[in-house]
Amino acid sequence: MKEFNVTIIETLKRTVTVEAETAEDAKDMVDAAWHNSEYILEAEDFDGVEFTVQNEKDGVEIEEINVEDNSIDTSKDRPYDSLYDMYYDEFDDYEK
Repeated sequence: MKEFNVTIIETLKRTVTVEAETAEDAKDMVDAAWHNSEYILEAEDFDGVEFTVQNEKDGVEIEEINVEDNSIDTSKDRPYDSLYDMYYDEFDDYEK
């Protein structure tokens, strides 16, 4: 059996509205607030996931699978305990 390294990259995204004199000031305000833990992104901020598969032997990327939040087929008659289970199941379908 072969071994593969699979990298999982999850993306979280949130848009916040602030009042500021300039766009740069707005960015700086949100940056400071984020660093002060005023914005903590969580599961409801999930925006997508990417799987990159590499062959362990030579480190060559052999496949990249991008799954965006709205592209998961949730119409299948399968119970999911978590988003992880849903995406893992979709990843299995992609490999077939």
